[in-house]
Amino acid sequence: MKIRLLIFLSFFFTSVYSQQEAHNKYIKLTGGKVSFGTGDFFGYGFSTELSKNIIKHVNVGVEATIENGRKQPSVNNNLLTFHQVSNAAVTLKMNYYPFNKFVKGFNVDVGPTLGYQSKTTEAGHTTYFDSVGTPYLRRTILEYNNTWFTGYRISLNYDFNFIKGFLFGLRSDFSNYNNGDINILLGVKAGYRF
Repeated sequence: MKIRLLIFLSFFFTSVYSQQEAHNKYIKLTGGKVSFGTGDFFGYGFSTELSKNIIKHVNVGVEATIENGRKQPSVNNNLLTFHQVSNAAVTLKMNYYPFNKFVKGFNVDVGPTLGYQSKTTEAGHTTYFDSVGTPYLRRTILEYNNTWFTGYRISLNYDFNFIKGFLFGLRSDFSNYNNGDINILLGVKAGYRF
C-alpha cells in the first residue's frame, strides 16, 4: 500500500511541477473495467481517441469505444440469470483542463454518444433435478435485442506527462444511454501528443 501511495505521489508531483509543452494533437488508448446497468454485472471496455487543441485549456475530438459484459448462471444458482451486452459507440467530445497552473493533468470531457448494442437476456429457464434433489441440467430461453442508442458520456481524467510527447493516465467514465443503460468505467490510458 505504501509503495502504491509513493508511486502515485511521485506521478502527481512530477506532473504538477513539470513544464507543459504546447502540442496540438493527441492519440489516446484506454482500457478498463465497466460496470453495466446498476452494477449487477461487469465487463471490459476499450477506446481510441483522436483529439486536437482548439484554444488554451480546451481540445475537441472523437472517440470509438467497445464495451462487453456478461453474467452467466450456474446449474446450482436458480436466482442468477444470463445477461450479455456488447456496445460499439462513437463519442464526439470536448476536453477541458480547468487547473492548468496547479494540477496540470486533471481534465474533464463530455460529449454526445451514438452507438449500436447487441443484448442477450434470459427470458426464462427450467432446471432439472435428479432423484435426490440435486440440480443437473438447466435449459434457458434467450431473448435477443439489437438496437441503436444515443446518450452522453462524462469523463474525469488525470494525465501524467513523462517523456516528451508521451502520457499515461487514469480515467473514470459515466455513460447514460436512451435505452436506460448507465455504464461506469474505471481504467487506465496511454497516449502520445504530437
